[in-house]
Amino acid sequence: ETTVWYFAMPLSQKRAAALVDGNDYRLTFKENNNTTLTMTLEKRIEANSREESILIFKCNRLPDNFILDRCQNAEIEISSMDGIYVPLSAMKRVNGVRGVYVLRGSVVHFRKVDIIYNGADYCLVAESGEAEENYEYLGTNELIITNGKNLFDGRILG
Repeated sequence: ETTVWYFAMPLSQKRAAALVDGNDYRLTFKENNNTTLTMTLEKRIEANSREESILIFKCNRLPDNFILDRCQNAEIEISSMDGIYVPLSAMKRVNGVRGVYVLRGSVVHFRKVDIIYNGADYCLVAESGEAEENYEYLGTNELIITNGKNLFDGRILG
């Protein structure tokens, strides 16, 4: 027999409209050591007078030492994207192509990037792209050079 438990969360109707009943969402419970659980949006109750929706999530998994307080804070992940984190200080433009310099061994190489998200002081770039004749795309686990002078493809750093 599995145990099922429910979590009710108020959210503005505007934000709640982005969520789909029956879909799974990741909820992070701050008071429970930032434990993140995947929960299913079971149903919603509209409180039109307050322009609010009460979202009811259910879960059949309960981690050890999870505290079931009647009232606790939770954050819901509405969307996410995968990419390579690049500090804006590393972004360069070479011959009209946006990219970064990386260090492989002691040799500097230019890597093309496609930005998929801009943050305040960073961006996320696609993990792959359509290769061009003259430029390779930035790969995961490459050592990005975040600052430097006289950088160019093929330069040897000593």
